[in-house]
Amino acid sequence: MAIEAELALHHLRKGGIACAWLRVETEAELRAALRDFRPSIILSDFSLPQFDGMSALAITRELAPDVPFIFVSGTIGEERAIEALRRGAVDYVLKSNLSRLAPAVGRALEQNAVLLERRRQEAQISRMTRVLRMLSGINGVMLRIHDRNELLAEACRLAVSIGGYASAIVLLKNHGQTGIRPIAWTGRCAEATELLRTTLAESGQREASLVGRVLQNGRPFVCNDTSELAAGHDDDASTITAASTSGLMTLAGFRSLVALPLLIDKTALGVFLLTATD
Repeated sequence: MAIEAELALHHLRKGGIACAWLRVETEAELRAALRDFRPSIILSDFSLPQFDGMSALAITRELAPDVPFIFVSGTIGEERAIEALRRGAVDYVLKSNLSRLAPAVGRALEQNAVLLERRRQEAQISRMTRVLRMLSGINGVMLRIHDRNELLAEACRLAVSIGGYASAIVLLKNHGQTGIRPIAWTGRCAEATELLRTTLAESGQREASLVGRVLQNGRPFVCNDTSELAAGHDDDASTITAASTSGLMTLAGFRSLVALPLLIDKTALGVFLLTATD
């Protein structure tokens, strides 16, 4: 098996495809590799010492459905090949014709990149459509609701129900005092939203915090990966505060966020924070 893997890698390099690789032989190793190694493509034999290729394909489709899967086999009948493609394999290459391997891998990676980019664009268009509908709803609410707290509560509700956000929280500065207080909030998971609003309210009075920085500079803050919130800070206080927020976001399943300053006469008096799970 190791010799066959080296031969396949030789043909990939010969075809101009450089790669980091990991060879697995058991179901447990495959599951660990999909979780930790995160391959761009999988090459598999039909027969493995402690496993089989069709089972490997099924697990890959379950855990990493966007990863292309190619069978590399000594012999493969037409019926078996059709079944493999029906179950989700993108191609198969005979070991007797490994000169096809690099072109097959290159084609699979290119097609997958096109597919993922199309999905990304479709998701972005869908998200923008939801945001525009949300903003339209909020504009309508502003015409009929004049109580501030009721208006903010309705804005939070629309952000989740129409905008598709996981949670929406409005925090305002305390008049004549330090710190901030949550005024309105809602979320698909009440427990996670409650934990987040409490944490933000407790940390908001510190300039190092996410909310504190938005209040200080009056500029929107966008984070597409909350696991990276702790990166890029210049002092220990900022790093610790951001790491705490990042950990909470990860625990709650919030993968991205936007914090919008609420401005009056160009002064930030509050923050409208929206989180998403994508």
